[in-house]
Amino acid sequence: MRLPSGPFAWGALVVLAATVTAMIWTYAKTHQIFPDSQWYLIYTYRYMGYDNAHGEQIVMDYIRENATFKPYDYLWASQPFTLSYRPRVLLPLLSVPWVALFGPGGIVVVPGIAFVVAMYLIYRFATVHASVPASMAAGVLAVASPLIAKWCVGGLTDSLALLLHTATLLLLPWRKPATKWTVAGLALVTFLVGTARVITPYTVATVAAVWLWAMLCDRGRWRSWTAAAAGAAAGVVAGAIWSKVISEPLSSTDHFYSMTGAGPAR
Repeated sequence: MRLPSGPFAWGALVVLAATVTAMIWTYAKTHQIFPDSQWYLIYTYRYMGYDNAHGEQIVMDYIRENATFKPYDYLWASQPFTLSYRPRVLLPLLSVPWVALFGPGGIVVVPGIAFVVAMYLIYRFATVHASVPASMAAGVLAVASPLIAKWCVGGLTDSLALLLHTATLLLLPWRKPATKWTVAGLALVTFLVGTARVITPYTVATVAAVWLWAMLCDRGRWRSWTAAAAGAAAGVVAGAIWSKVISEPLSSTDHFYSMTGAGPAR
């Protein structure tokens, strides 16, 4: 397998250098443990074999010792013990070795890696539709925003979702017909989206919109685009079912009642 070369490779190096620079600046200037990071950390410790009480204590002690923010003790008072509204289990699962190695602060490792990979995939996807200079400039401009780096390299699921959605778009048959491998890849990636963040509706809307666009503008490859859309749809459905089985997700109303101790009017 040949490595990329020429203008494409130089553009990729510039985007990656800008991404790493933004990450280093963000890690040096801001604390990357957020309130939601508590959820992901407690689930990481659960997957490491800790019981809920022990994992919770480790997380709370870490937050207090580092003066990150006032610990949200009430987050642990509701039952059943669910991970936000939907299971975001991908980050806790991938973070197990890093948290075991570095402690609670290891929750930022996977998001950082995902951010680098996501920006490379975004650059690569852009070159499918635009010139290398334009794609490079767009990538550098994106990472120049402090908000993008802050939310993507912290202990959150944003960069994983960004990575998976970009991979979904990149796997679509823009220039080459879909193969059984790209269809399988789309099914896998869209399945993982359902375990990364609460954005399944956006995934469905994106796949449907691109498929409709293809039916109107690229009718010569309608079989290829339909196969790709079917693979993505299968992954979305499987991810939704898995999410419900693993977490018994709460509705927004249920979550409000569990947090406030209130109840519906009788």
